[in-house]
Amino acid sequence: MANFALAHAAGTAWKSICEECLAELAQHENESGFEKLGLVYISDHLAGDAKKIIALLRIKTGISDWVGSVGMGICATGHEYFDQPAIAILITDFPPDSFRLLETQESPGDLPASIADWARSRESRFGIVHADPRNGDILDIIAGLAESLDGFLVAGLTSSRGELAQSSGEVTSAGVSGVLLAGDVPVVTALSQTCMPMHRGARLPRVRIMSSSSSTAARRSTFSGKISANCWHAIYSASPATSLSPSPSPIPIPEIIWCGT
Repeated sequence: MANFALAHAAGTAWKSICEECLAELAQHENESGFEKLGLVYISDHLAGDAKKIIALLRIKTGISDWVGSVGMGICATGHEYFDQPAIAILITDFPPDSFRLLETQESPGDLPASIADWARSRESRFGIVHADPRNGDILDIIAGLAESLDGFLVAGLTSSRGELAQSSGEVTSAGVSGVLLAGDVPVVTALSQTCMPMHRGARLPRVRIMSSSSSTAARRSTFSGKISANCWHAIYSASPATSLSPSPSPIPIPEIIWCGT
């Protein structure tokens, strides 16, 4: 299953950027007996072209399942693109029945019955999900997904100065969408985050912290007032790292990241 193909490019027009990526992906070896999944991240300069990009990728690669999001910036292994039209694509092979696309969830609630049944039968504990920041219920939706799976979710907020497009089979928006992986798929995760310096006496009107307990139930708290260096440390450490059961022979994969605000 360690068969990955990464391509990324920048330019002036969505089609020429797509074609440059496809030329790189043409070297990807097709192995029989595997199902392909495509991850695609698009800079917000191309947000309005998301449907055309996904349609072209389907035609040229023969891959029907594409998951991804728009971002204000894109990072691929050794490269970053910001404030310019760019696309990053990762293609991988999975054994049959190893993933299911998660259609857009616009409100808290149970997983669709077919997805829930598959998740139970395949012991799915991991999902890659993208959330529309305009949806005021995303914290509850994500907490509900994590609790339903009794698992671990990665990815983040869709970010754009234009359309907030996501892909999960079809181009979508307004909720949480992505892909769930079966329990026997080896996964390695890492956390990357950044910060901006603030004056020591800065005052925040309200802060909402969300962290996960060992039972994956969400704990939320709010506070307001003056922020000190110690308090910043408390905020940073309020969300402890989630541990996954070690998987045999974790597989290193090319990096593909998109950046929000």
